[in-house]
Amino acid sequence: MKFRFLKAMMLVLSLTSLRSYSQNAIIDYENWNPSNPPCNIFAGGVNVPATVGGNNTTISHGSIYGQPQYNTSAKAVELPVEYINSSDTRGTQYRFAYNFKQNNSYEVKINAAVITNVIGNPLYLQVAISSSSGSTNSPCAGPDNRTRNVSGAQAMTGGTTYTDYTLTFNSISPANPSLDITAYSGTTTGANAIRIRKITITETAPPPPSAVFTISPTTPVYV
Repeated sequence: MKFRFLKAMMLVLSLTSLRSYSQNAIIDYENWNPSNPPCNIFAGGVNVPATVGGNNTTISHGSIYGQPQYNTSAKAVELPVEYINSSDTRGTQYRFAYNFKQNNSYEVKINAAVITNVIGNPLYLQVAISSSSGSTNSPCAGPDNRTRNVSGAQAMTGGTTYTDYTLTFNSISPANPSLDITAYSGTTTGANAIRIRKITITETAPPPPSAVFTISPTTPVYV
């Protein structure tokens, strides 16, 4: 019957309109494994292989401060840190380009570990969506003395075991072009580092407005 068919089609269209869009971006530093990496792996900007929405591409990376390195034995990006004293805390930051869309939500999963586990005094990993872009740093002088701001940062409680650390950013506003990754020291004197093997970004768009249908109050026609 036409009337029943029309109602069924309206239900299908209404349910379809409620679906939200989702895609993944994966940066696999372990599989990247560049030969003869420079002392500052992201100095001047480097395109790293990635997949976005299942398609092979590259994502631009840049060094911001400190000395991001690539450890060929661990097959991981290495972010050195050092705690000298409360006024001299050294860390490392890099950035990569990603189109963070306004009103979309994002889950960022980072597979990482530390070189030396300090019980009760972990290193910290800070992840922040950024309005800046590009590379601003190229030295090979180790971590930089920066204010140690661990508010909202992930404590590296997994220690030397590679662990997934997950951060969420809901309904962001405004849109932004990149993500900053920062390694901070603990408060135990000495040098250490965070190693990152893989980053996965899951992007979810809000569902579109539900479709609205108006049915005329005419008598149904049956055939």
